[in-house]
Amino acid sequence: FFFLMIRRPPRSTQSRSSAASDVYKRQIMNKETLQKRVNGEGSDLLIDTATLFTIHLMVHGPTHPLIDRINNAELYLNLFGCLEVGDELFAEAIIKIISALLTLSRGKKSLLGQRNKMIMVLGRTLSARPKFEDRLLKTIYEVCLTNLELPSSIGFLLPSHSSTVSTIINRSQLAGVMLRENNAAKSGNKTKVIHNLDYLELFLAYLGRTGDENAKNDYLRILDSHLDVPNIEKVLESNFFIWIAAFARSDIAKTHVPKYIQTIFGILFKIFRHDFTRQPKQFRFVELLRKIIEDNYMIHEILKMVLTKFREQPILESSSQANILKNLATLFAAVEDITGPSVDIYLLILQLINTIASRNAGTVRTQMKSLQIFDTRDGLLLQILRLSCENATHTHLIKELSFDTVAHQSKFRDSHAIAFLLKLLLERTNSRELQLRIIQIIRNEIAQNDENKKYLAKLVGNPKVVLLFYPNYSDSMSSFEKCLSSIKGSPQVKADEEDEDMEEDMPQETNHSIRGEQEQKESSTSVGQISTTKKQAMTNEELLDFLNSPSLEDERKVILQKANKYTSSVLAECLKQEMKAQNRIIEQKKKSFEANGKERLANEKFFQEFETKMAQVHSKAVDRMNAFVSQ
Repeated sequence: FFFLMIRRPPRSTQSRSSAASDVYKRQIMNKETLQKRVNGEGSDLLIDTATLFTIHLMVHGPTHPLIDRINNAELYLNLFGCLEVGDELFAEAIIKIISALLTLSRGKKSLLGQRNKMIMVLGRTLSARPKFEDRLLKTIYEVCLTNLELPSSIGFLLPSHSSTVSTIINRSQLAGVMLRENNAAKSGNKTKVIHNLDYLELFLAYLGRTGDENAKNDYLRILDSHLDVPNIEKVLESNFFIWIAAFARSDIAKTHVPKYIQTIFGILFKIFRHDFTRQPKQFRFVELLRKIIEDNYMIHEILKMVLTKFREQPILESSSQANILKNLATLFAAVEDITGPSVDIYLLILQLINTIASRNAGTVRTQMKSLQIFDTRDGLLLQILRLSCENATHTHLIKELSFDTVAHQSKFRDSHAIAFLLKLLLERTNSRELQLRIIQIIRNEIAQNDENKKYLAKLVGNPKVVLLFYPNYSDSMSSFEKCLSSIKGSPQVKADEEDEDMEEDMPQETNHSIRGEQEQKESSTSVGQISTTKKQAMTNEELLDFLNSPSLEDERKVILQKANKYTSSVLAECLKQEMKAQNRIIEQKKKSFEANGKERLANEKFFQEFETKMAQVHSKAVDRMNAFVSQ
């Protein structure tokens, strides 16, 4: 029906070869000519006519025989050509008409019946327009909120710049009643329902065309205001997460993060917070992260945002706490397969677990224990410690960790955590604050368990150094030598059989070394100050100065050599597990890339078919015009 927009040639034209004929043939195929036609004085009449025709179809529903005729004859193809060249008001009307026809053609065996692909074509056609137009974005969002399956929604189609259609509709008994019902429903219902989720992709894609960050933020805040629980449920079952991730991708990594990115994070957390309250079989967060597995940075940032906001809002409502905890446990178990080893994510999880445990009632802690969430926390604690030894950029995180909860467990020793701590203590001499924190951990947090003291004694080998950490260690054992006898092949300075004070029993070579250091540094601590007894311990500062002194260089090398031997097997096993996790991620990325590639190829093929159909329609129009001219 839209070829009526092309003015037919005068009947006086007699031959195919006449000048008038050539002019009219060029006008049909010429984009600029079409633009003049749809933007000329008669454009309002064209819009009103097409709108009335579409309203007629909506009133009578998808079973109207004209629907099949429109689909079979592919008359709708002309709408897309007009959309590309029409002015803003004309394009607004065309979007509404196309949207209504897509709804009326659901399930039809035609191009128009392939709704998702036709919306993709609509998006590409809009992107061909020379500039971003705010009116069109509002129209697209209005489609999202309009239930076009209801005949009473015909008010949506009324042109915003013309009263002709509404005047005619009000004269129709059936359509007029529907229009009044629609107006009454709109005025009485303040709740916005997202009916056409697939148009949200189009909305976000077109919003991305504007360079105005404030406009982006304003529209996203409007979307946010409409995300109540029913709408969130719908959004979670769609590809909204993929669409909004694609929308944010270009700006999320900027040094100055735009304000609208924070709005997006707020929207996502609102959606995901609700997702965590749902039954575990409905939980989609992990699945959605896997859908963007190719984008490591985006996954990382979204995980950080969700974990941080959960930690800021840790109080769990009794009605949903069981689901939240189960779903958090699912997330924690899947993290490594999504991000690979990530110290900052591990730390956020650890902090979140501790915050939830401390800010909620005992029933929550009981559930966390039954779900083995505390075991997960302790495992991550040891992971962070291990990764900090491998990468110096992570060592500062040790200052934020507490080992109180895990130090009494056998896995703390089985994982050689004490050996990792000693490695850090002796290797990171450029970070005094870190060294002091490790000394504090060794002397206070892990000292509550005698097995940990035995482990350290075995590792250090030198009883004098052990007594620096634990001055009263020998008092707690029946025999200090019994502990040292378990150390095989480790160089040690033998303790005096009477177990006298360390100052009296310190080897002469050590005293000599300390004195040598005093000669080099005038402000060094004296031997008497460095020494300790069972009754009087060194301060952490004094102990660190002694451990870093040249007098213990040989002992440090021996301890490091043994610590490396203890930790090497752990590192090898962890490396093997990390390689397996990385391989799983690579396989997921490969599958995702292949699936996305197939979808892109399918969309491209469909678009080419669509353009071919458009060309055929134009060609037939030219043939009909030529036949008419030749008469």
